[in-house]
Amino acid sequence: MNSNDLIVSTFLVGIVRLLRLGEISIDQAHFLIFCPSALSRIEENNDLKGLAPIINQALELEDILSILGIEKYQQELTQLEQLLVKRLKFGSREKLCDTSKVITSMGSGNEAKAKQLE
Repeated sequence: MNSNDLIVSTFLVGIVRLLRLGEISIDQAHFLIFCPSALSRIEENNDLKGLAPIINQALELEDILSILGIEKYQQELTQLEQLLVKRLKFGSREKLCDTSKVITSMGSGNEAKAKQLE
């Protein structure tokens, strides 16, 4: 598991957990990651291709809730979370350091660019 996969997988565990707790809506999760455009970007990214089946499964959450009800929806969220957790492999200290560098460098230098666009 590379740094990008580890970061996105961990992020997805958080999104699924927030959905299970009712802290975010399906619409919010859809906006963040569970949408066809995100699936396309993940499928095109060699580092993240392994997440495509999970994202694809998550695209059905809204239908599961509306058609099959809250109990099946919660079961699906539990299953998604278990799949994601099973994927997480934290590996060597060196890989963790690489991942930490990626995380802590997110946004570096981009704040000024974002302000210019406002």
